[in-house]
Amino acid sequence: MTTTELDLTETIKLLRSLSINPVIKGLNSNEYLSLKILYSLKNDEHKDDIHVCDITKRMNIAAPSVTKILNSLESKGYITREFDTSNRRNIDVFITEKGIEIKRSADTLVDEFIANVYNRVGRENIEQFLQLSKLITEAIDEEIAEISSKEMIF
Repeated sequence: MTTTELDLTETIKLLRSLSINPVIKGLNSNEYLSLKILYSLKNDEHKDDIHVCDITKRMNIAAPSVTKILNSLESKGYITREFDTSNRRNIDVFITEKGIEIKRSADTLVDEFIANVYNRVGRENIEQFLQLSKLITEAIDEEIAEISSKEMIF
């Protein structure tokens, strides 16, 4: 493997490990994403009855993982959950005022963080990075699809 290939491998590992957790104290990235989804569904789509399955679909993760996130958010007072009165198999999730406040505060911190990174790196470098990231992502997706279509025997 060449030095460039090793650098690419290390860069991909680094990018996968990046997290906003240090930026937002007391709220991990999945909790933040869940609050953003709840807020969006409530305000943008004017839904008051947000089911756990709505969050699961948006986050594209397993239901038990979403339940764990919601348990944490509920213990912090950021959401409440109730059984759906029309269908007890569904659980409605509601973002609390405290949840809205922490989401807005987190938005501000994340926006400032992104702006600072953007200013340090510069527009031209960011645009080049995004173009190359798209190109690399497409190549990775194509390679994975090709490997997946082959039968592997071990």
